[in-house]
Amino acid sequence: MIAKILKYAKGWSKNFLNPAVSVFACVDAKSDISDKAKINRSVKVVDSTIGRYSYVGGNSWIINAQIGAFCSIARDVYIGLAGHTLDFLSTSPIFTEAANGTGHSWLKKSEAAYKNEKTIIGNDVWIGYGAKIKSGVKIGNGAIIAAGAVVTKDVPSFAIVGGVPARLIKYRFDDDLIKYIESSQWWNLPEEVLKKNINKFQSRDIKVGFSIN
Repeated sequence: MIAKILKYAKGWSKNFLNPAVSVFACVDAKSDISDKAKINRSVKVVDSTIGRYSYVGGNSWIINAQIGAFCSIARDVYIGLAGHTLDFLSTSPIFTEAANGTGHSWLKKSEAAYKNEKTIIGNDVWIGYGAKIKSGVKIGNGAIIAAGAVVTKDVPSFAIVGGVPARLIKYRFDDDLIKYIESSQWWNLPEEVLKKNINKFQSRDIKVGFSIN
């Protein structure tokens, strides 16, 4: 318990002068938040990175995740859902994890514990209210996760998914346009260039061959 308190105390100290992080958010010392991101109150961030101009709505949890730039994450989203051992005699972590959710420990060190892998969220991803994303999932650039979806598998770039479990609804654009936008990697361009071309982000008329320079 003391170690956990110290971990978040160090994180609070690290981010005290970071305008991106609400003083009422809980961000651990291992996490790296861009000073041009936005972490709202009652958000918990653990061992994660969050890129520029991405924002996280209140009461969301981000656990062991890598989040790109320009992502829109609504309230009450959980990224990095932990799992349990499914093919053992019991799913209870008390048999495999020294530190576990039961509040009791029967082991001096964890044995065959479920491994929670890093969750990867690309750039310009929109995650709707109350969505849940399993640890280890990879979500491609430009994808949309519908409100309330439970994502258990990888999501391709520019796909729209929804439901429990989440399934493909459609793609935002055709294959040629998706490939072109992916190759442009506009999310990595300097802020000055994006501002200069802001009108190109305000139109539904997107065509292969458009340029941002």
